[in-house]
Amino acid sequence: MEVFVRNVPFSISSEGLRTHLARKIHIPPIQNPDSPPLNFGVELFRKRGSNAHRGMGLVTFPDVKSARVFLQLYSDINIGGRTVHFTPSKYPTNEARVGSVASRPWVDPESVRLERERRADIARASSSITIELGRICRRGIFATELTVRGRVICDPGLRRLRINIDGASNDQGSIDFGPDTDDVDIVESMFNGTHTSFWYRASNIKTLVSSGDGRDVYIQSSLPATIIQEHEYLHGSSMDRRSTLRSDDRLMPFISQGLCLRFDTQTHASDFLYRCEEIHLPSSVHRPITRFLRGEGYSRRKLRDLRVELQSLTFPLAFEVEKAYWGGLLEASELLSLRGVLHELDTLHDSLTAASAFRQFTSVLNVPSLRNTVRTPPAENAAPHASASLSQASNPTSSQAKSKSSRKRRNRRTRKRQLAATALDRVEQDLPGLFSEAVKTYIAEPRTPKRFAPSPAVYQSYHLIVTPTTQTLEGPLPDQSNSVLRRYKKNDAFLRVSFQDEDKGKPRRELSVSIDELLVKRYSPVLTGGVTVAGRKFDFLGYSMSGLREYSFTFVRPFKFRGRRTDADVIRGELGDFTRAAYRPALLGARWGQMFSNSMPSVEISPDMITRVPDRTSGSGVNALFTDGCSTISRDLITIVKEKTVIAYGATHILREIKHRARIRIPGSYTLIGVSDEWDCLEEGEVYITIVDPRTNERIAVNGRVLLTRSPQIHPGDVQFAKAVRRSKLKHLTNVVVFSCKGSRSLPSCLGGGDLDGDIYNVILDETLHPPKLYTAEPGEYKPSPPDIRKYICGKAEVTEFVINYVRYISTLHLRISDLKGVDCDQCLLLAEKASHAVDFPKVGTPVKFSDLPSPPDAQRRPDYLSGEGVNPGEGPGYYPSKKILGILYRSVPVDEYHPRKDEAEFVDHKLLDNFLKSHLHLADDLNMDPDENDLEEMRHTLDEYCQQLLAIAKAHTVQKLSTEHLSEAELVCGCIMEHYFDHRKRREITTSMNLQTQELTRAIRQEFLPPPEDDDEEEFDDDDYDDEFSDLVSNDELERDIQRLCIKFNRARAGWVAAQEALADAREDGTTSFGFQSFGVIALGIMLDVLKELKKPRTRY
Repeated sequence: MEVFVRNVPFSISSEGLRTHLARKIHIPPIQNPDSPPLNFGVELFRKRGSNAHRGMGLVTFPDVKSARVFLQLYSDINIGGRTVHFTPSKYPTNEARVGSVASRPWVDPESVRLERERRADIARASSSITIELGRICRRGIFATELTVRGRVICDPGLRRLRINIDGASNDQGSIDFGPDTDDVDIVESMFNGTHTSFWYRASNIKTLVSSGDGRDVYIQSSLPATIIQEHEYLHGSSMDRRSTLRSDDRLMPFISQGLCLRFDTQTHASDFLYRCEEIHLPSSVHRPITRFLRGEGYSRRKLRDLRVELQSLTFPLAFEVEKAYWGGLLEASELLSLRGVLHELDTLHDSLTAASAFRQFTSVLNVPSLRNTVRTPPAENAAPHASASLSQASNPTSSQAKSKSSRKRRNRRTRKRQLAATALDRVEQDLPGLFSEAVKTYIAEPRTPKRFAPSPAVYQSYHLIVTPTTQTLEGPLPDQSNSVLRRYKKNDAFLRVSFQDEDKGKPRRELSVSIDELLVKRYSPVLTGGVTVAGRKFDFLGYSMSGLREYSFTFVRPFKFRGRRTDADVIRGELGDFTRAAYRPALLGARWGQMFSNSMPSVEISPDMITRVPDRTSGSGVNALFTDGCSTISRDLITIVKEKTVIAYGATHILREIKHRARIRIPGSYTLIGVSDEWDCLEEGEVYITIVDPRTNERIAVNGRVLLTRSPQIHPGDVQFAKAVRRSKLKHLTNVVVFSCKGSRSLPSCLGGGDLDGDIYNVILDETLHPPKLYTAEPGEYKPSPPDIRKYICGKAEVTEFVINYVRYISTLHLRISDLKGVDCDQCLLLAEKASHAVDFPKVGTPVKFSDLPSPPDAQRRPDYLSGEGVNPGEGPGYYPSKKILGILYRSVPVDEYHPRKDEAEFVDHKLLDNFLKSHLHLADDLNMDPDENDLEEMRHTLDEYCQQLLAIAKAHTVQKLSTEHLSEAELVCGCIMEHYFDHRKRREITTSMNLQTQELTRAIRQEFLPPPEDDDEEEFDDDDYDDEFSDLVSNDELERDIQRLCIKFNRARAGWVAAQEALADAREDGTTSFGFQSFGVIALGIMLDVLKELKKPRTRY
């Protein structure tokens, strides 16, 4: 309950008033002396534009009873010589504020005051110091590229390190008052000002180093800085997100992760380091750092020369070269010094081999961090300390240890160690020589061609990620294909361009910070003017609808196709006839996007095979289209498509999804795709549902009343009852929900505006989860937003303008309001309407105005389940415990993160595993535990390539920007990213992309273990299909051939297992980290076990 207080002395602060009231409240009859002190809150209303209060405010009690007793005893209290009056508040109770007070224990106001003063002292700005931005180079060198003056602030509230640049950032210089300027303009200009600052999250700062005499502090961040420009006016202020500190943007992509703070005295530096500890920055170390002023490391001349050089190389190699440049591994001057050897590599080898060789070269390079500025080469004769089991694994038999293959392995290992050990010295003294030796080592290793073609549904994609301050090149990595890519078969002519924030989230509109300038100056030029990558100009081509939601677009460079020049305009002209969408840029982009949607290749159909069938409608309104987004297909065609494209997908549910996304499994309920009743046998309000469990073939016929929903549910009417019935004409339809085509409105449209173009619906049978009433709310029905229609035919310029407008404000406003007022309040109903318009925005082109959105009931507090990952809502007053089921579920899930014990991470007992495999050798005569030398050597090279590709995937999917950072091998294997994400949708997108790429890599590696297809076998060979080829009835010749192929498969997998264990043993002996060896061994082990399982199957000869 809230109590209104007035006539508070202006000399009394809120803490002072709490201290006075505590003497009254913490004694009987309000407070039981045996209970902990009752918590209560005091908030004094402040004057506008001032920190002084107005003499009135609110006292918040955790319950009604204590508030009423207080009012009965103390309607008036003398405080500071004035009579302070207390009365019940006339306004609705702020439940969020009450919940926040009730969930926290009493804290003495004096302690609060002291803590506030301590935090204020920590957040005190330093005196003006010199701030140098630059790069951390090899051998402990910091190269200064930009110098500014500013003040450093450690913000304990937001846990940020903020730097305010001295002076106004004003490109116009001084203000000139003309003769026509009136007094009001002069006064306003005196109070107007522009200030630039940039900040780093404490969690992103990896290293603090105190150097020299202790006055210089060096900082290295894993992510670039966030740059803010604040505009102060007479009547307020505003903040803009920027991409640069000044108009010249050449430097910021390379220098915003390294800082040198030059304090005037050692005392000031020590004080700063103390305050850094208070915001949980890493402990500082003292180490000598060599600093020098450069200023020409990224000159326009060098960048121009590098671009010209890249144009002369084949695209795959040029892409790898520029990737090393943007990744900070090599500077422009270093790359230019490699001109001769790069051209030699490009001339002597094919483009893919040249690119792989360059990746091999960059793998031995390293940009040391400030914490480890000098790398110590591994000893030539390191003492072996591998475990016995690893030694056994690397030497499965005594004969193999003496083999020629083992000598090759040792020589190859020695060459790699020597190359890595000398790389640090030679990268500065003889970079071309180091490059030539690395390439020579790579080329000298024999490689067998890939045995099987990659899946036509996957292509090797080149990626460009554009962030506010920098850009990153990734790939080539496996990605899902589409019809455009399959038509032109020129993967390196297409580029996936994504707009992301520095933390891999989406560029976000926020109420306090505008990104309009960032959109106009940073992202819009990319869409309208194109980008240059690897010396080639790429232009905007289009996007899929899912790509638009993730701000991911397809670009293309000109190339030859069937003898003619093909570019973005030509490709869009061949996509189809879009006359009906020509005047609507949003709809035109959506129609283009249909060709860029991820798809699986199946069969080609000609126009004469298509029959146009009119949609089923009732003619009563816009929501009376019953077959929206779906159609029929012949049984013969669906049989062909099913055989070629249907795949199984398994989802892993983890505690994080339960805690932060409230995703739980409901037994006895189902999530099904919706289809229409083409047989016209269902009446209005009826559905047909039959569930078949593919594992047991159990058939469940659903009858009676069911509850249907579709995510997300925003309007109270997004949940509807339906009657499940049985119809013999529909008995062949299983694991779908069949909707009726009769009535005044389609039922899917009632469920959050759904349709039948692939939408999935939740079918809830458990009546305990049904609404307590016998009916549901009326479904929402809104007047659609007017479309953005131009008076002229639209093209690329209008579509890219729409894309920039689409980058919208992401809000959890509905959850915040409904948590306190319920989903049926007027504000939530208004938000449901705005959400419906927002969903139509990608095709209509009319955005929702932020000014039309309602404000949350409590702008200062959120429900605890919206605190996000890595945030403890109990640490501050910004969250309250929600009483809704989301809050209860959130608090019921433990927050302790799992950290494996050392004994849990021990290596496998290889002796036990080998004994198990040996015990099954009797299944076939040709099974062999001692790998063939040729197979073993081939598997070593396959392992190297696997590890290289796996590491590329790990680096591409981490939030960190440092070249040395990547996901762990365990994360890739488990398909679960452990890093914290502020945007859970982005985590899901990144995880999906990661899993697709690791699955495709695993599929390719599994195929390398297979025996080669027979000469007369022209079709693509797949190991999964191969395993399914065996039938129970085979001829003698077929049986012998099948067993022989299985034995070859086992023996090659055994060679892969031994190669992986050798690599693990070598890594432990050298004291180096291993990446990819364990998972490669797991893949090989899985193949061996599959073969043994297959050999155990009984077969009948004939």
